[in-house]
This record gives sequence, structure tokens and C-alpha cells, in this order.
Amino acid sequence: MKRSIKRMKEKKRTEVLLPKELVERIDTVAGARGRTRFIEEALRRELRRRAWEEWLALGKRLKGLTLEDTLYAARAELEKRGY
Repeated sequence: MKRSIKRMKEKKRTEVLLPKELVERIDTVAGARGRTRFIEEALRRELRRRAWEEWLALGKRLKGLTLEDTLYAARAELEKRGY
């Protein structure tokens, strides 16, 4: 995985309680020493997926708007239309 300079350099310790079976499965896939990286990557993927879903939902809400609507309509008018 290519690392960006903007990525978080500072780490913060946290405690998460997971079912024993889940931890065992993670360790089988990632190895006991790779658990943190595996969980970090899984969480990043989930956050990206949720952000994408929000983006798609916003696109559905804004579907039908024209450039004129977005540039010139007053906020109150957009809210009145339900956007």
C-alpha cells in the first residue's frame, strides 16, 4: 500500500473489544504481528465505502438540478425544493 505524506504520522492507542473468534480469524489471515495493520486497513476501507455511499446519496438528492439552479438559486429556494 502506497503511503501518502499526508497520512497520519501520529498513532493513538485504543482498546477495542472483539469476539475471540474474530480475533483468531484476523490472526489467521494477517498473523498476530499484523493484526493492527489489518484492522487499520479494514477500517479505512469501511470509511471510504461509507463516504462513497454518502456521495452517491447526495448525487441522487441533487439529480435534476441544472448548473443555473446551483449557481443562481437562493438557499431558501433550494431548501423549498427539498434539496
